[in-house]
Amino acid sequence: MKGVTKAVECTGLRDGGWVLAVLVDPSGDRPPVSDDCVARMVSIGSEGGQVLEMLVVGSFDESSRKYPPTLDGVLDWCRRVRIYHPKVQSPKDAEDSKCVERLFAEALKKYFQGVDLSTVEEIWQEAFGKKLQRERVNNELVDTENVGEDSGEVGERLEVLSARLLTRAERDQLAPQVADDWIPAIDKSVQESDEGRHWLRHRGVPNWVEVLSTVVGGGLVAAWLWRQEQASASSYEPLSESSLTSLQIVGDVCKRAFNTTAQQMQPVSNFLWARLGVDVCNGDGYGGRLVCTTTHHAEPVCHSFGLPTKFELTTVGEAVERLLAPAMCAIDCNNRQESTSLIQQKTATELAATILNKDVSNLGPEGLQAVGKEIHARLNQQLGCSPVCFYDTCKYNPFEPNTSHCDCKAALFQCVMMHATDNKKRRFFNADALLDFNTNPGKMAEHSTARTSDNIVRCELKCFSENPTS
Repeated sequence: MKGVTKAVECTGLRDGGWVLAVLVDPSGDRPPVSDDCVARMVSIGSEGGQVLEMLVVGSFDESSRKYPPTLDGVLDWCRRVRIYHPKVQSPKDAEDSKCVERLFAEALKKYFQGVDLSTVEEIWQEAFGKKLQRERVNNELVDTENVGEDSGEVGERLEVLSARLLTRAERDQLAPQVADDWIPAIDKSVQESDEGRHWLRHRGVPNWVEVLSTVVGGGLVAAWLWRQEQASASSYEPLSESSLTSLQIVGDVCKRAFNTTAQQMQPVSNFLWARLGVDVCNGDGYGGRLVCTTTHHAEPVCHSFGLPTKFELTTVGEAVERLLAPAMCAIDCNNRQESTSLIQQKTATELAATILNKDVSNLGPEGLQAVGKEIHARLNQQLGCSPVCFYDTCKYNPFEPNTSHCDCKAALFQCVMMHATDNKKRRFFNADALLDFNTNPGKMAEHSTARTSDNIVRCELKCFSENPTS
């Protein structure tokens, strides 16, 4: 067998023996799952971009919340571990997670030397949900089921990407698979709304302080999740001509955008709309304008995408190309201040009549901003209608079943993405944030991108309704 006896290299896994000091105490006994134990979903990834999630139960070091520890750091405080595979998973995602599972099995196997075989088998059954198919090769314990004959994975490096609270769906799936004494630790570690905080391993993302412009800020989990392929045509409805017209920007604003981007104009054939990802506005997520020139118009044509609209660039760009046949295009990005101003103006236009009983049709930008701020002061986030999704569940609009009753006067939706380059460098970025009014989470999530070549990390919807006491 090629590579069977060579253990995978894991970040920080150095000296065998102490890594299992909590999984197996110095006397060789299993430490109990005590009252102070909690649970976390830990993501580990390989250099090839694959990811695996596992449930870890242990005496959690609060100081570790601030950063992702090394893999040995996780194993140092964990007392129980269980590999997790979501119920809904594409064949490619399942294959990728199995790859990392084999790497993790190799890492664990290295540290079982000198541990009583019955204890090893107990841990293996807990972790992988199956018996250890074992043999000894050069006095090393080998899992013959998890290590293939031609394992090109051996020698790859694993690293911890994140740790976070469990979702309710994960808790329900895992509970029947683990021992009863794990359950108290799991039950107190289930995320309620977005109150859980996560270890981070990514570049900083903006923390918006405005009530309605706090989309996805600090405390985001930065894990590889699923690599979403192009969605089928049946799951995607192209933008209509009337909807595209509603996004058009005319007059001086479009002219200024054209002057700003004139040197960046490119043939429209250069824009692979579903693959722009991290290249859109540096991944800031503030939205902007798509500026194009056509053979049918003497003036440039401009359309908003992202904030303050409910349509991301992929959808807008494809519609512009399909309906207007532009020759050249460029992207003009909002900065943070512009985005906040546009959100306030849009809020005033959409909600002033119903919330303030005001007619704002004659107001200019500054007047609309003032009204928008006044409305923001009357809106509160509804935690029960502000869901978060992880993993494959984001692919299937999981917000629909449990939030159809929600009435959001305003709603913000955004996903955090991870872009992997050919040289395996990773970059985390914000996808276009989306804004809509008088909607619910299920409807709002329909407008999110489902056709991207990047990995979706986490998606969040914030639902706002009017404060009854305002």
